[in-house]
Amino acid sequence: MPLFATYAPSLFIEGEVTLGELGGSGSSTISNTPADSAVFTDPSALLSSVMSITPDGLACERGEFQGGCHLPAEEKLQEEQRLSAEKGSQDGQCLTVKKELQEKQHLLVEEKLQERWSLSALADTAHQLVEREREKLTELFSTKPRLLLVGYSLGGRAALEYVRRYENDVDALVLESAGIGPVDAAERARLAARNESWARRFEEATSMADAVAWWESLPIFASQAALPQKIRQMQHLMRMESDSHILAALCRAAGAHTMPLAAETSSMLNSLSVPVHYVYGTKDSKYARVAAGLASHASSVQLVPVEAGHNVHLEAPEEFARGIAAIAEDVLVRGTP
Repeated sequence: MPLFATYAPSLFIEGEVTLGELGGSGSSTISNTPADSAVFTDPSALLSSVMSITPDGLACERGEFQGGCHLPAEEKLQEEQRLSAEKGSQDGQCLTVKKELQEKQHLLVEEKLQERWSLSALADTAHQLVEREREKLTELFSTKPRLLLVGYSLGGRAALEYVRRYENDVDALVLESAGIGPVDAAERARLAARNESWARRFEEATSMADAVAWWESLPIFASQAALPQKIRQMQHLMRMESDSHILAALCRAAGAHTMPLAAETSSMLNSLSVPVHYVYGTKDSKYARVAAGLASHASSVQLVPVEAGHNVHLEAPEEFARGIAAIAEDVLVRGTP
């Protein structure tokens, strides 16, 4: 019985999706299709299939955004015509029309970006990706593959939303350094204000290099300073490929303030009929506290502490891979609930 694993989108932190199919025989293969899939004889090889989601990739219709910050040409033309009709074509009014058009365009772009990058949109996009891969794998193996969903940080929030929407699709859930929602309305307001300030910081950056320099200075990434230079350079280059407009939209539309309250998430996790594992770094005090909260309010969740910081799979890749492999093997042995 094959097992299909997907690494939920986590553009805000890393921008990775890992797809793998476990089971069967033969050597490891990686396809060149837009959604990479692989057949692994060794479950620990799951993390070897990695692809980046680009700003105009899976979650955006290609051609609608150029760099994530422009209106479709047809919609822009229609808006320009409407404003011109309202204001007239006199020379003295041209600047007013242009300014209003620019303001309207900015608002529409921001609205569209937030629609595209909300947690619900990320979950729906992941579901479309899973269904496409599942169909191919079912045809290949003549049996429906099981799904192990792994989400890191923002990807963990998206994975939680995925489970809320498509619970029957998932055979096991792994959350890595993921928030579970604000504890109350006051914390929701505080997180919303913080995420808005982060969004503005991305928008006001003079360049992507400026945005990334600030991004990498966040205390949550401090432990990554001890990583080998080659790894840090790779991480830096991945972040440089991000889009500041999309990062701003993610802060507003997919931040922790948009989640259900933590108590509701804990209740949902307790009610799931499939295993849930929470992986966190012992050097990451914020998410170690989240893990402690889960221990108190979601006792069915298996806690997996690792000596690492926020990004466990980057800072302790071998231990992380072994853990995922063990969970995958358990799902294969356990079978369908």
